[in-house]
Amino acid sequence: MKKKTADSVDKKENKQSVTSEKKIVLKNGKKVVTPVQFAKDTRLELQKVTWPTRQVVIKATLIILFIVAFSTVLVGGVDILFAKLIFLLKARF
Repeated sequence: MKKKTADSVDKKENKQSVTSEKKIVLKNGKKVVTPVQFAKDTRLELQKVTWPTRQVVIKATLIILFIVAFSTVLVGGVDILFAKLIFLLKARF
């Protein structure tokens, strides 16, 4: 038979306990991070991100705008073509 440890007793009794390392709240055996700790962790993770330069962002934005404009013209052209085709087919039959 296993000995009951403090952690297993807390889990079984559905009590909350707070660890001293990261202020992680244990509730029903699941880890729940406090909002303050979540904000701190998020800030630390965002500092690790390699952000693109302004020039890279501008180039990527221009490429996306060009692709959107081209796609709009292409889909619009195909729509007009099909509309005229349907109009001609309706006129014949």
